[in-house]
Amino acid sequence: MLTSVSSTGVDAKRIIVVDPSLTDFIGHHAQYDISVIENAEQSGIKGLVLSHKSACDTIGRHVQVIRTFSEDMWGTVKTWKFGWLDLKLFALGCISTLVAPTLAYRNIARLRRWFAAVLSQRKQFLSSHGHRINNSLVKFVIYALLNLVPSGISTVRYYKRKLPNMRRLLQLLMPPVLWKIKNVIVLLLPPFFFKKVNFTSIVFFPFRVFLVVLRLFVPRLVIQLWAGIVEKCRISNFIGSLTPRLIFFAFDNPRYYLEAERALSAAGLETGDLVFFHMVIGRNVLETAALCEAIYSKTRIAPVVLLRYPPSFLASVHPICLKLAIRKFEYLFEAGKLRLASDSHRLIDEYAKVTYVPFELFPIPHGASHLPKCDLVSTENSRVTIASLGNARGEKGFIEIFKMMRRLADSTSNLPVKFVIQANDPDDDAAPYVNKLKKARFPFPVSVITKSLDKNAYESLVASADVILAPYWREIYSSRTSGVALEAIVGGKILIATKDTWMSDQTRLWQTGLTVENRSTDSLTDAVLRAIANKDTLILRARTAREAAAKFHSGKSFIEHLMRKKHSWTEMNKNVCFLYPWNNLLQYNSGASVYSSLMIKKIVEAGWHVTVMGQLHKSVVLPKGVTAIHRSDPLATFSNPLYLADYVQRLLLSPQMIGLEDFQYRFHFWMRSRAAKLAINSVLRCSSAVVIQYPFLASLIAPFAKAYEIPMVLNSLDVLSQQTKRRKLRRWILEKEIRAFNCSRFPSVISEEDRQTFEKFGVRTHVIANSVDVGTFTLPSLQEAHRRIVAAGIELPFERFGLFVGSAHPPNFAAAKRVAELSRDELLGTSKIGFVIVGDCVLLQPAMITQNCRYLGRVPNAILQALYTLTSFVVIPLESGTGSSVKTLEAFAYGKAVIGTNIAFRGFDVVNSYHCLISNNFDEYPSLIIKLLSDGEWFKELGANAKVFAKTRDYRVTYQPVVDAIKSCQHW
Repeated sequence: MLTSVSSTGVDAKRIIVVDPSLTDFIGHHAQYDISVIENAEQSGIKGLVLSHKSACDTIGRHVQVIRTFSEDMWGTVKTWKFGWLDLKLFALGCISTLVAPTLAYRNIARLRRWFAAVLSQRKQFLSSHGHRINNSLVKFVIYALLNLVPSGISTVRYYKRKLPNMRRLLQLLMPPVLWKIKNVIVLLLPPFFFKKVNFTSIVFFPFRVFLVVLRLFVPRLVIQLWAGIVEKCRISNFIGSLTPRLIFFAFDNPRYYLEAERALSAAGLETGDLVFFHMVIGRNVLETAALCEAIYSKTRIAPVVLLRYPPSFLASVHPICLKLAIRKFEYLFEAGKLRLASDSHRLIDEYAKVTYVPFELFPIPHGASHLPKCDLVSTENSRVTIASLGNARGEKGFIEIFKMMRRLADSTSNLPVKFVIQANDPDDDAAPYVNKLKKARFPFPVSVITKSLDKNAYESLVASADVILAPYWREIYSSRTSGVALEAIVGGKILIATKDTWMSDQTRLWQTGLTVENRSTDSLTDAVLRAIANKDTLILRARTAREAAAKFHSGKSFIEHLMRKKHSWTEMNKNVCFLYPWNNLLQYNSGASVYSSLMIKKIVEAGWHVTVMGQLHKSVVLPKGVTAIHRSDPLATFSNPLYLADYVQRLLLSPQMIGLEDFQYRFHFWMRSRAAKLAINSVLRCSSAVVIQYPFLASLIAPFAKAYEIPMVLNSLDVLSQQTKRRKLRRWILEKEIRAFNCSRFPSVISEEDRQTFEKFGVRTHVIANSVDVGTFTLPSLQEAHRRIVAAGIELPFERFGLFVGSAHPPNFAAAKRVAELSRDELLGTSKIGFVIVGDCVLLQPAMITQNCRYLGRVPNAILQALYTLTSFVVIPLESGTGSSVKTLEAFAYGKAVIGTNIAFRGFDVVNSYHCLISNNFDEYPSLIIKLLSDGEWFKELGANAKVFAKTRDYRVTYQPVVDAIKSCQHW
């Protein structure tokens, strides 16, 4: 199912399309660019195309064109003229190939073999070129010298057909070793060439070799620190911050960059211009990335790069260029200076494995261009017109189509069919079969078109066809789009396409057409016969679906997506991404764990699937409807060199950040890693919402949520800025919390006091208080409770006791200390009243543990329930803290009388002496406890009222606004 939703969009005054392959109407370049510009102008936006220098005048009649590029995207040189740009490239080529003489002596034998091959073919060479030999040779020599950088060598493919042994010459002038050495030079650049200089950039990559020597003389900790610093200085981490001028020496095609830069300057690039690249391959991907940064600095609108080829294809020539380009894209995305897009959902899946930059799904703009004529039928109504469109290429199944036609001719002679085969510009694989097709005789009409068609002729051909063949090879077109297939769908034609490809996905999406096996003549023959036999049914189905397909794949729809006024995806999964930083999720052993675990439970009950990202304990069994992406704890420890180096960097440059170590930085460090960002992107791209616990994660998630147009629900379980007394650190955290709330569609806090705290700074939040699952709070009998305590080996020497439960949180440490001091009170000791402390909340000296106080640590839930059965009351002497205390609510749910401070009941609308006992004076606690236990009626009344109050805080009621917020932002 294809889903599109509206969004805010960007305001652009002009759209500039960069297409170096736009020369004529062969292929779909012209239709694509013309459709984009014409629909932009209909929307009141000016349009301009940077085309090849040999673009025909007919294109200029449709759109405004600036003839820019000497080469098309494949490096074919169709026009060449010497100019100052060539001198500039020659100078840069000389700099890039300074080390060439050092390699020359190793290629003497190769040089001799090459000259021998040239001399042996001299006669053939002269006869093939005739009187143009001198001009061609001179032009080739000049062009090769002016392009000594790797790109220049790849751009002379046009001359490969004219000059023998060109491949050997290319290998001689630019061996792979030279290219690697050039990139090593880039790696060795000093730090002042970087755009952003920080502490870690003062150490260079080659110093890694000194680690072996240092291991003999210095401690392991220093070695780890050194290794981490060196690792952080890798070029992959800093390539994003390099200026385009510096990256220039790593370009594969500097001519493309310089010509595009000059044309954009001539076009008067200014604020409000949106630049769109849609012809990007391996030989210009790094150059495009560098252009995007320079463009954004002038237009203040993120340029859009549409990738229509798989990453394996882009990396086939120089993989390092693609890696550097990806790092540049990631840097630009995080800075808000780039948008990546594709017109194939399969390509988006492939790129999600190599980069964490979100991709937008764009329609194909020229899809509906033939729709007005789609009702035309063949002039021979008794025959089914089957067409193969586009130039003849083996990868487009031309060979299988010819064999299928021969098989049909041999099997029957009265087949009601007519074939129209477009066979212009054949490649090496298809050329022999084009000749066979011209000479063959068939019992049915066959029309072979050997010349490229103009726009009108091509539209007439598409309109007259009943069936369009697209048996493209899966290994080439598995994820790539096809303009021919799309024109068949929006034209109401029967499409026959290869299974497990983008084209077969489109036939399933729009419920039209037939699929065949990859490179199978038998399967193609069977599909053609089925199309002929069921022509009326299939055409009726195709024409029923064409309106919806044409509405999406149209120029108007494309402009809406380009301007971010619409966002589309093929599948809308009811998945919610849930980020929780601690390692106790779903264990219900702390307030944050209970709050988050119950929220997950509520979201799953509402019909969503939840994907948890965080550090889950290995012993946790995931409930139904929940999956998890784990990470290991040792990643954020000092044994990890990268973490150690990052910690020292913060210590030297941002000492105020060290105060965050206890509660956020370790998880934040993992989230900033590239592996974590890849995981975030893979989850969010198929999610309908993202829920974040704690605001310090929002800055990492917000760019992804914005790119995918999904709501971000932010729950602040504590006011983090109030967790420290250091003024600068508090101000820094508060600013971060405010920014996080402002980028969330549903910001929430735990208590009314927290809401008022942020409202002072103009931030409006919702109150989603702590909750409990009331149905799970059932106590065992006294007999069963005693049995569990004895079986666990726990000794309780006092008749009555108070219970305190707390996790490893600084306010709980202080509260546990207060409980230990309370156990030493003489009045309570005389009354044989003791205290039991449960949880990871004790940082006490041994002398503070008395005979009236027992510390049990973390206990199983069955033992905790037994303790709640046996305890007389619950004491919560919290002196500080934000949010609200879930341990208070749990005690209420068990129906226990609770004594505590105002902080203990923060966020709860309770009445003193009715629901609980509230006192901030710890000296009063012994007398209050004696008074409570001596009055049986009051004791029972407090417990009953507390249990009634807990029922109002059941998670099914409390968390419903969160579910409603997710639903309100979706389009189910």
